[in-house]
Amino acid sequence: MTLHQLGETVLWRITLMALRYRWELVLAFFAIIAASFFQLVIPRLLGESVDQSMMLLTEPNSVPDEIRFKLFITAGLLLGASVLRGCFAFVTPTSASRLANGLATN
Repeated sequence: MTLHQLGETVLWRITLMALRYRWELVLAFFAIIAASFFQLVIPRLLGESVDQSMMLLTEPNSVPDEIRFKLFITAGLLLGASVLRGCFAFVTPTSASRLANGLATN
């Protein structure tokens, strides 16, 4: 048996063992993807808020209450994206740890 075949065998064994914990595996993958998505959304929202506020402030007939309202909406979206990113970033190692503990006991 070559080293390459041995590596494939070990990977298949680990994969089959991990499939016993399907929900933890799905949760870990989903949390990683969601945390990465929200991590990428935050800079985009910041850039949009700066562009939006610069555009609103340079308009000659802009209403301060309208500017404030739009900035509060953007701030709320930023806060929501940050909280969701934090929640999914917390779930990722927790579910991965549960999966690793389950595999270690087998």
